[in-house]
Amino acid sequence: MGSQRQRANRTRAFYHGFISYVDGAISIRCIVNQLSETGAQLNIESTITLPDRFAIRIPQKRIDTIARLVWRNSDRAGVQLLAEQRAEPFCDDEYQNMRLSYLLAENARLKTHLGILVQQVSRLSDQ
Repeated sequence: MGSQRQRANRTRAFYHGFISYVDGAISIRCIVNQLSETGAQLNIESTITLPDRFAIRIPQKRIDTIARLVWRNSDRAGVQLLAEQRAEPFCDDEYQNMRLSYLLAENARLKTHLGILVQQVSRLSDQ
């Protein structure tokens, strides 16, 4: 996975992406920071290991394809989008359902985090 030069101009982005591999058994959320016709730069937790190839879905851009890992540096990764393996765009209902599921999960995560913060503030106030 040596350094490889970008071939297409990438534009700054902030899209939610979904990575999956092992036939969908592993599914991970990521943020797409840059996007071009042929590649993307992803922000993904540094503790997560990515295989050389994986499925990636970027609902806001209606991308559902296979990606090849080109480089990885801590919490960032550069991938090539394999156009010859692009899937048909999925319908608006599927996107809306996926987005709703993501937002519900994110809301639950934030509520949990808020609860922890409230407990910490309460403990500090009691001291």
